[in-house]
Amino acid sequence: MNLREMMKNVDYPFGRFLVSVSAIIAIASTAFAVVILREEDPNAPNPAFLGIPMPILSYFSMTAILTLLILLIKVRLYSAAETAKKTELYVSGAEETAKDFKRSLTLLYAAVVVLIILIPALLFIVPQMWWFISITSFVSGINFSEVIIYLFSRKR
Repeated sequence: MNLREMMKNVDYPFGRFLVSVSAIIAIASTAFAVVILREEDPNAPNPAFLGIPMPILSYFSMTAILTLLILLIKVRLYSAAETAKKTELYVSGAEETAKDFKRSLTLLYAAVVVLIILIPALLFIVPQMWWFISITSFVSGINFSEVIIYLFSRKR
């Protein structure tokens, strides 16, 4: 099942304005990361792959992976929310579906809290460049996935 089929019957909860803000944040975060990573220490040996400096390649790789992971999580949550909404309307035993949705939402909030705690802690564990790459990749991944979901869920 592809993304378009999964999002076909989902009512996307946000409007064009909020998706535009997400797109602006994603583009600004990517531009900021590329500018900072290009000027990372010009005297340090900087390995490259196909002419692309390794920090920039790492940033784009991590952003792509996080975008896909967050996209899958959001599609699952939006689909579960839509199923819960439809089940509540047509079936009397909707408590289980609502409980599943609430459980998924609680897990998502717990993951966000863990990330909020983990991000500053990582600053003391990993080198600053990798910390910067992970933060900017996370911000870009969240916002790019929101734009992709909006584009696939639009009613044509």
